[in-house]
Amino acid sequence: MDPVAESTSGQQRTALRKLVEVFYERVWNACDDDALFAILAPDVRFRGSTEAVDRVGPEAFKMYRDAIHEKLHNYTCTIQDVVVDETVAFARVWFSGTHSGGPLLGVPPTQRPVRWIGAARFALAKEGSQIGDIWVLGDLHSLSQQLQDEAAAEEQPEEKSAPGA
Repeated sequence: MDPVAESTSGQQRTALRKLVEVFYERVWNACDDDALFAILAPDVRFRGSTEAVDRVGPEAFKMYRDAIHEKLHNYTCTIQDVVVDETVAFARVWFSGTHSGGPLLGVPPTQRPVRWIGAARFALAKEGSQIGDIWVLGDLHSLSQQLQDEAAAEEQPEEKSAPGA
């Protein structure tokens, strides 16, 4: 392979890895809107786990992010692995927070912590300096089970001791 092309390819992979890290650490965890608008292309397509809808544009993504933070207090994304190819990256991520806001997956707030794993695919926009496409697949079965178990636990009447016990 051409050493110049190999160097450019390596730089592009490093830049894409950095975009993925900024996406989770600053855009999601710190709710940094400046970072959001800096790293997402104007026509970015985002498909999150909790909706079967593509959102287009940074503003539409911001609405989704803010809605998740509203439902999950202290929502945090923790990157486990990132694998980068030329213009595409994949990340394995732990998502966590306390379900204290509005309903999530149809379950009213449980006031309890939840944690689930997911994977995301990132593709660079055509100009190559911003993210142009994000597709996330989370373990919604695990999340739903945690929410349902917690909701069911809240509905259980308190056990009363038997007389004389």
